[in-house]
Amino acid sequence: MTKNTLSPQPNGTATPASLIKLFEVVDRGTGLMCTLDSLTDETTANARTGHVSHTYPTLTNDGVASPSVAPAVTSALMQDALQVLQHLTVNTINQEELVSLWYDGSGMCANGGIIARSAWQTVHDVIVPLAMRSESLQDLSTLAQSIFTSTWMPQQWPAEDSPTALEEAHKLNGPSWAAVGMHCFINGMALSQSRASTQASQTAVKDYDVVRRESFDACLKCINFCERFGHMNELTLCLLLRVSMLVTWCYGDDTYLAWRLTGDVSSMIFALGYHEAQVPSASVPPYLVDYRGNLVAMAYEVDKQLATFTGRPPRLPRRYLTVGLSFNAMQAVQVTGFPTSDDRNVALRYRYGAAVNEIREDALDLCFGGKSSELVAQVEQLMVRASFVWASLPGDIKYTPAVWQQIKPMYAIGILELRINLLYSEFLLGKLVMHHSAKYRDGLVQTSQSVLSLVVSAFNQTTIQELPKHRIDLEWWTVLYAMPCASILVLELFRSIEQPNHPAMCNRSAVIRDLSVLVSCCDWLVEPNNSNYALCKQAQSVFSKSLDRIINHSAPVPVIPAAQTSLATPDPSTTDAANGAGNMLTDDPEWLAWLDTIDLDLDPWLDQPGSDPTLAANATTFA
Repeated sequence: MTKNTLSPQPNGTATPASLIKLFEVVDRGTGLMCTLDSLTDETTANARTGHVSHTYPTLTNDGVASPSVAPAVTSALMQDALQVLQHLTVNTINQEELVSLWYDGSGMCANGGIIARSAWQTVHDVIVPLAMRSESLQDLSTLAQSIFTSTWMPQQWPAEDSPTALEEAHKLNGPSWAAVGMHCFINGMALSQSRASTQASQTAVKDYDVVRRESFDACLKCINFCERFGHMNELTLCLLLRVSMLVTWCYGDDTYLAWRLTGDVSSMIFALGYHEAQVPSASVPPYLVDYRGNLVAMAYEVDKQLATFTGRPPRLPRRYLTVGLSFNAMQAVQVTGFPTSDDRNVALRYRYGAAVNEIREDALDLCFGGKSSELVAQVEQLMVRASFVWASLPGDIKYTPAVWQQIKPMYAIGILELRINLLYSEFLLGKLVMHHSAKYRDGLVQTSQSVLSLVVSAFNQTTIQELPKHRIDLEWWTVLYAMPCASILVLELFRSIEQPNHPAMCNRSAVIRDLSVLVSCCDWLVEPNNSNYALCKQAQSVFSKSLDRIINHSAPVPVIPAAQTSLATPDPSTTDAANGAGNMLTDDPEWLAWLDTIDLDLDPWLDQPGSDPTLAANATTFA
């Protein structure tokens, strides 16, 4: 054990060994430092400093080192492994259509790229048939042991990223538990898709929701195997990132498990060193460098989305990322590993999406940072930055309504999401300053109408045949983006009725039309066993009742001057009482409860707006 040199005493004599302080800093042998009790015996010290074989993964200066000796497969590990393999054999459904959708086209980048696709294919061709042919638990145990052995061995990636080369690499190394976990993940997501878009309804699964959760549990077991055996690499990170999405389909978008797993993704990125700039080498070919960058970009986006909708600070801050996610770095991004220009555009969408999510991170910093005397100035500066980012995006990934006629819906939805993401950051900024003046409140209303209109356009532009394939995207957009923005618009229409001299700062007829579509979508978009079902039914009830009150009320007209009111006889059929209006903003308990659910303050709509109707035109928007 090599100890750091002790500082000499003032008289030049060395410190006696008996006076060496506890917790002396020592070199653990991997370039990292740890503290050891000086009374620890030499055998224990050697075991802790890397001078004996490790049976557990260790952190190094540049990543995670696998155990030098294969860890023992305990009875508990083997029992979990057998459950995973039995899950593959008992609950295998037809995944071909989902895999084709996800990994042939825009999904190639979004769902782990060709590396994840080749891992799934290897398990599908090799492990599943072997598991199906196993006639006893002993046969399955032998198969499980071989997978543990492959998981312990270092992953060797080929020099090129062709499907054939990658599948051969997986077979040469032997399929790992990360590859098996990717297969379980696809199984779970197939069960999360509509039965109309997969063939899940034609299989003998015992229970749709239970088996989906079993797939999630199998994924967690596979991740645990990888961590125990030191199989920490690009595929393991990809699996963990995808499982953090699957859990929301099993237990809901607000589940603690989604929050925890997203934190685990950040921990793995930092542990593997993928947060730092990557340089191609003999062991890390260029396509692998790009792959790591894409994974970090996707994780960065998921982290900001989850932080937004859970009201928690993000765990993957960009100030620690030197991998090249800044907007300036995006200008020179050249992605590889995708066979067509469309696939490369999707990869660029995720990389440039990191620049968009930098705006979200700064908006969240303002949301969580407490009140500041400079808040209004900070918000306006951030809105200007956001406008610049949007104007600077390449035309291939900048949304316009024409994209629905130019490219397939799967590509258009990915590009549209980038637009909605940036607009929703403006929505968050508008909420921060909506109390300061009517200018910011009116700008928030206009932004809300833009977001709702874009979400509804996805429903209108997607064909009946395509809708089931994009059910996940459309449901999340409806719950996470459309509902908060629709609530702002309902508030504004209510206010315009209560204050007829101040018309609504939105297109009334367009809002009513889009709200009607939203109500209709809530009726069929989410199935009864889905985690967002209760929320969608609540929103459907609230917005339906609100629409009835808005439509049944006469269109807002200016108040008649006092000098004329004595000559006019009110029509009882048009009074607020006859229309059941009362004070629309405050008299409905269900509506007030809904505002609490989405954390929306009613006060700015109770105040009289400014007298200048052009204030809203000065609000910053993304053109």
